[in-house]
Amino acid sequence: IYAVAPHMVNKKMQPLLIRAAKGQVKPHSVHHVGEELIYVLEGELKVHVGNVEYLLKPGESVYFDSIND
Repeated sequence: IYAVAPHMVNKKMQPLLIRAAKGQVKPHSVHHVGEELIYVLEGELKVHVGNVEYLLKPGESVYFDSIND
């Protein structure tokens, strides 16, 4: 996980670059007040938002309220 803008002050979002290898990412949930934006640069990423599953490919994204399961 790499912080994209770690020295910015008064920011309203925390952009991160996450590199993940297939089979090395454990299922987990994100719950906090705010929103999430996931954008895939390369490879594929399976994302569950509520009861919906997305298979994201390069250039695709999903944006959601992070209070969802």
